[in-house]
Amino acid sequence: THWREVERKYDFGDFNAVMPLLSVPVNGTIVVAGAYKGDYLQYFSERFPTAHLRGYEPQREAWEHTRKRLGSKADIVGKGLATDARQVWCGRVNSDGCTMFALNGEQQFVETVDVVQEFHGIRDTIDLLVLNCEGSEWALLPYLMDEMMHHRIAAMAVQFHPQYVSDARANRVLALVDEYYDRARFDWPHWVYYTRKGI
Repeated sequence: THWREVERKYDFGDFNAVMPLLSVPVNGTIVVAGAYKGDYLQYFSERFPTAHLRGYEPQREAWEHTRKRLGSKADIVGKGLATDARQVWCGRVNSDGCTMFALNGEQQFVETVDVVQEFHGIRDTIDLLVLNCEGSEWALLPYLMDEMMHHRIAAMAVQFHPQYVSDARANRVLALVDEYYDRARFDWPHWVYYTRKGI
């Protein structure tokens, strides 16, 4: 399916601007951090039908929904990516970005995994990492760079939400990522498409 036909089926907002830039090898690996209800994974399954898709979603309801929606098209892990493995409170269950917002309404414990250990367990290079940078992801990106994971991640599509951190911290994270990646497209504070330097 042509990507322009696919984009009409899903409301991706500013992500539409990076869609034409995305490139994944025929049998490449795409990882979506925070799969939620599977919109991005569904899109990638149609645009890159032979790619290996892997999504991480700690919310039980969203995880179960996405597993049923994607079936055998993607591996859906019912945990979140973090700087270590732990249990954390998740608020506003069944809402996108629930770990970022106030803990009101129904709550649940969710599990996280150490992103570096997890990515080392993925045999192949991660050709595209899709990341919505809201709360904990502001720590996730420096952790990945400090642990030299740029050797394992060829490209990233990142949506930044700078309102949740100080300008100084946002600038530090951006500068660190810029050491290892070129910005193929930069439209702060929306989706940024990065390609690893030297490839």
